[in-house]
Amino acid sequence: MQSALIFADHRDIHALRVKERCETILGRDCSIVQTASFPKETLITTNLLGLSHESIIEAENNIRIPESVCGIWRRRLWRHKVSDDLESLSDREISRNDSRLALEGFFLACSDQLRVMNDPRTEVAGESKTYQLKIASECGIRIPITCISNDPSRVIEFVNANAQLGHQVIYKAFASPSNKFISTKLFDADDFERLSSLMFAPAIFQEFIEGIDLRITYVDGDIFPARIITRTRDANRDWRIDGISEVVHFPLSEHHSVQITKLMNRLGLVYGALDFKLTNDRELVFLEVNPWGQYLFVEIQTNLEISLSIAKWLVGIR
Repeated sequence: MQSALIFADHRDIHALRVKERCETILGRDCSIVQTASFPKETLITTNLLGLSHESIIEAENNIRIPESVCGIWRRRLWRHKVSDDLESLSDREISRNDSRLALEGFFLACSDQLRVMNDPRTEVAGESKTYQLKIASECGIRIPITCISNDPSRVIEFVNANAQLGHQVIYKAFASPSNKFISTKLFDADDFERLSSLMFAPAIFQEFIEGIDLRITYVDGDIFPARIITRTRDANRDWRIDGISEVVHFPLSEHHSVQITKLMNRLGLVYGALDFKLTNDRELVFLEVNPWGQYLFVEIQTNLEISLSIAKWLVGIR
């Protein structure tokens, strides 16, 4: 019987939960492969034989792809650990780059022959915040008025134009570093003097949307909507500031569900954690989607069976 593969850290609670659902509820084998240990410990070989290919992973056991695997979840690909035996910077860079490229090639080859969540050919574009906003708008979903720039003069124009409309402006980074959480901030008068820092990295500036915070987890047509109930006023610009907030199931209208499915299909994503604001007039405003986003905090507080939905997809039940 074919088994499922999850590429993640062995301590990843999302991976462990899906593995448990595969094995205890669906009765199917599921293995977790730790990409950070490739190439030092995890062994992966891809044989290209004319029009066919075979990959062999020697991790927990000898896994042959595609014949022994039904589905792959690229849950979280960690940075490759470089051997301490490599002392020069160039050798360490070669090790890291070649490992990344070999692993990317492995996933791309696999995606033609079996189910991969998410398909690497579409995930690169799907994780782009700029592209997400563009596609959401094309799908008829409202997005915040947005300016993405490293030009202080353009940002000043944007902030002033929003002020004339009575809109506050928030700003955020494209991604937080691995060792630090960077929250979304409200633009104030002092920030005009800080705009010179854009020479080091561009940022995303948007009109601030008042409304209810929604975290919607999507799994190949299954939609798991939840409301994030924050405790402090500052958290209305970024609910993550509150730490572990209260989360409750929040049913969506059929219209909104259709919009979300259309968006994910356009992005080519089988899985994603989407953030929205729901305004007082019940309009859904798209903020972003994370192809590797966390969902277990939603599942624990709402009892929505997100892990089981992922497990079913991996073993080909749905």
